[in-house]
Amino acid sequence: MSKIRILVIDDDAPFQAAFERHARKAGFHVDKAFDGLAGVAMAKTERPDVIVLDVILPGLDGRDALKQLKADAATKDIPVVMFSARGAHSDRRVGLELGAEEYIDKPFDTDMLLRRLEHLVWKRKRA
Repeated sequence: MSKIRILVIDDDAPFQAAFERHARKAGFHVDKAFDGLAGVAMAKTERPDVIVLDVILPGLDGRDALKQLKADAATKDIPVVMFSARGAHSDRRVGLELGAEEYIDKPFDTDMLLRRLEHLVWKRKRA
């Protein structure tokens, strides 16, 4: 399988750097955006295989970014995994109702997340 391209949308620079190091070491390509508006724009131009999206973002939050991604023909089929340090049941429900394939709580096991992302990309390519 060719390198999976992940777009990570999160305003936490240390998290972004750590995730990118780990993902690159495992053979993934990582693009980064630090706010919702930039993330949506980057998804349209870069066409990642999968998106990892934080809920709490400056400007356009993760829920609104997800709405825009799923409403656009160019990005609607890209699998999205949402995450947040706020693990409220209502947040998880809203994320899934808006079209996220998964919703995970921070902190999470990066290796497990990378395996989940691989699986989502594999499922999408089989469909």
